[in-house]
Amino acid sequence: MEIYQLYDFVSTFLQTFFDTLGAVNPGFKGGFSSYGAWLFTSLAVAFGLWAILFVLQGFGLYYMAKKQNMPKRYLAFIPFASTLYMSKLAGKCSFFGRKMKNAGVYALIAQVLAFVICGLVVASQMYLYIGCGHLLNEVKETVGNVEVVTGVYWSGLTGFAKVVYNFYVYSSYIIAIFEFATEVLMLIVVLAIFKKYAPKNYFILSLLALFVPISRYIIIFVLKNKQPIDYDEWMRRRRADYFNRQQQANPYGNPYNNPYGTPYGNPQNGQGWQNGQSAQGNPQNGQSAPSDPFEEFSSNQSNSNGQNANSGENTQAGDSGGSDEFFN
Repeated sequence: MEIYQLYDFVSTFLQTFFDTLGAVNPGFKGGFSSYGAWLFTSLAVAFGLWAILFVLQGFGLYYMAKKQNMPKRYLAFIPFASTLYMSKLAGKCSFFGRKMKNAGVYALIAQVLAFVICGLVVASQMYLYIGCGHLLNEVKETVGNVEVVTGVYWSGLTGFAKVVYNFYVYSSYIIAIFEFATEVLMLIVVLAIFKKYAPKNYFILSLLALFVPISRYIIIFVLKNKQPIDYDEWMRRRRADYFNRQQQANPYGNPYNNPYGTPYGNPQNGQGWQNGQSAQGNPQNGQSAPSDPFEEFSSNQSNSNGQNANSGENTQAGDSGGSDEFFN
């Protein structure tokens, strides 16, 4: 699928580039001598770019497999088989929270079908432009002093040529269906492998791989030196660390470290704030009032000895008791 996407991009770019160059420079005599030269050049460039990206991905998968002591690491460099090998590296794959078995197999089947369809589309395009070139009509517009081709159409097609033409006309819809299925299944696989090798940024990387599929090859290569982890265990530890920090910052389990159970530091039954006593005064019944609930925004958090009024620990003004690493 990625080869066809590159082919479509390169062919469109080359055609637009030479048409624009000829329009702005009337003396320009370059470009392609025929439609065949244009199509074969586009296919060669697309295949070369894909081959480079595929080799990069292969090295990424190879080193990932080496860290996990997985056998048959050569499969990372074999088209289609590398998809199945990638799913083995990823381990558990899930879709909307539900475990999906054989995700790599489904992705492999989708890739093979998409490759066949895209191959037929390219073959039909070359058949029409080269084999039926004598029936090809160009739509031209004059830009300045130069005629620019803005479109083409075929006339007089019959028999097999007509069937090929109809397939080519509707091929964009067929490709869109197979492209969607392939990218969704590949997303399931890359989500699992990115969770294992880039847990903090796996969602962003997966979106990038979804909307720019060729970026997957580069991302996997970049992650080749990362140590694999168990994502579920990693999340459990981060949650535990987060709640431990929250408990240390709030030992009473009440808002604003208030042992009285009311959110703004008022003792029950309204006691302790009578006779003009302040929030830092001594209320009745010998109980100490809690500190200002917004003390983290106050410049007067510490006492003269630099100690926190509640815990007795030395803290800096504005320190809320530890950073929230869970959401960082």
